[in-house]
Amino acid sequence: MASVPQEISGGVRTRAGYDEVLVPIIADGGDAASVVLVGFARQPRVGDRFQLCGRDWEITREKDHVRTYVARPVRRRR
Repeated sequence: MASVPQEISGGVRTRAGYDEVLVPIIADGGDAASVVLVGFARQPRVGDRFQLCGRDWEITREKDHVRTYVARPVRRRR
């Protein structure tokens, strides 16, 4: 059975009162990946960072006609 992805449009009002755009992102941790919704003030770009589950993530691939944005965890410096 095929599914058709739904486009998320418009913004949402956050607790702080700012509008955010909810963007689906593939969070690729290497051994596992999941799709998460992340709030941004604007459409994200490669290099933008966000926090998820106590880790910093960085957008490494832009959305295209096949797949949404991809993010990978930022390696911590020792």
